[in-house]
Amino acid sequence: PLQSKEFGAQTMGNFSYDALTDRWEIDTKVNFSGMVLYFALSCIGVVLTCVIEWAIATIFFFDSKTSRLVLPVNLVSQVVMRVGFVLLYGLIFHKFAYAVIVLEILVYTGEYFWYRSAMKDISGKKVLLFTVVANTVTLILGYRLNEMLIYHQ
Repeated sequence: PLQSKEFGAQTMGNFSYDALTDRWEIDTKVNFSGMVLYFALSCIGVVLTCVIEWAIATIFFFDSKTSRLVLPVNLVSQVVMRVGFVLLYGLIFHKFAYAVIVLEILVYTGEYFWYRSAMKDISGKKVLLFTVVANTVTLILGYRLNEMLIYHQ
């Protein structure tokens, strides 16, 4: 990952995140390579999330039709997460964790209701369990991956 000498932090486009203070700083210089890296890592994160949640869905439901529903649901929720993070973190919340918590609650809830409406023949408890397990696994793995990328360069 790229380092900003000015802030001593992870640089993503026009913003720098300082993990020590848990703050974002505005960087007046456009860091094109940082933006490309952030976009590439975001794409990798979306693909990994879809693959992992699809694998968990096949364990839960043993049905390829049901498991295929995971892809569009996760593509939408990942876009909501990334756009929501940009909007919430800078404008409303000044702590990284607050924005993540709010967005994760929205994703868990939204995915549960989307799956529940599409999987009418599966019990609500099983859909809820799948939603919680799949999203918690990808949340933890994503957190660990981000931690490795930011702190272990």
